[in-house]
Amino acid sequence: MKSAVEQLRCIAPKDHDVVIKVSDVTVIKAYFIEPHAFLFAGFNDIGEDTWIGLHFSQLVFAVIHRLKKTSEPVITGFCPHAPST
Repeated sequence: MKSAVEQLRCIAPKDHDVVIKVSDVTVIKAYFIEPHAFLFAGFNDIGEDTWIGLHFSQLVFAVIHRLKKTSEPVITGFCPHAPST
């Protein structure tokens, strides 16, 4: 995923965001939870803040670029550790 974001970032127009989509969630931050899960933070298609957790075997994702929705570009970030509860 991280490699796909970086590769698309290199070819996407400068006025575009580069993000991961998981189901209807536009991912802003991605976390890997040892040993087999991912946690994604972002927002759904109607703009609600959303978290989604998945076992790696269930993961289907897309890396997309789209016209920026804010003045600052959004690029999905990868965090080394999931937030603690």
